[in-house]
Amino acid sequence: MKTLLTSALLIAFFLVGSISVSAQIAGGYNPASVTDRSIKDAAAFAIKAHNKKSKKKVKLISIVKAQTQVVAGYNFNICLKVREGRTVRRVEVLVYNDQFNKETLDKWQWGGCGF
Repeated sequence: MKTLLTSALLIAFFLVGSISVSAQIAGGYNPASVTDRSIKDAAAFAIKAHNKKSKKKVKLISIVKAQTQVVAGYNFNICLKVREGRTVRRVEVLVYNDQFNKETLDKWQWGGCGF
């Protein structure tokens, strides 16, 4: 009887553990809501950082899609629709927010948004 109970508990433990592990890839990117405050903040930072370095200024039109990754801080991989002059374009950005809340723009890639 004790062995049967122990076996049942072990099976239940492994089933629950396997379900929660399959819902999220450890270290991988996970979809994020485009309305999430942290996504909006990262998008605004990307636009500001880009405009500081570039001669051609861009204006954010919308956030198309986003992903987050937990590292030693957060990576925000975001697809943006922006206006550059009279041209509307898509850009994929990667904003890193470290554990001290310092942001860096690690990628600005025109077109695509292939994630």
